[in-house]
Amino acid sequence: MEFTVLANGVIANPFTAGNAIGYGLEEEAIRIVEKMPRWKPAVLDGKPATTKHKVIIRFELPAATAPNDKRAGASH
Repeated sequence: MEFTVLANGVIANPFTAGNAIGYGLEEEAIRIVEKMPRWKPAVLDGKPATTKHKVIIRFELPAATAPNDKRAGASH
């Protein structure tokens, strides 16, 4: 994720960087960043400054069930 922290601490312009995975993960990562509280802005020459940031958001997904898997829910 990349986004800008404005001089007032508000997060702006969040977007995902790199290859898209799909399945709504990029949209969820953006939603998470947009819900963050205000950040403490950077200070340049004693004044709050707008800065760009990058963070990694990892999703842990359940393991996929193979088509010939005889465990719960598999039908063959």
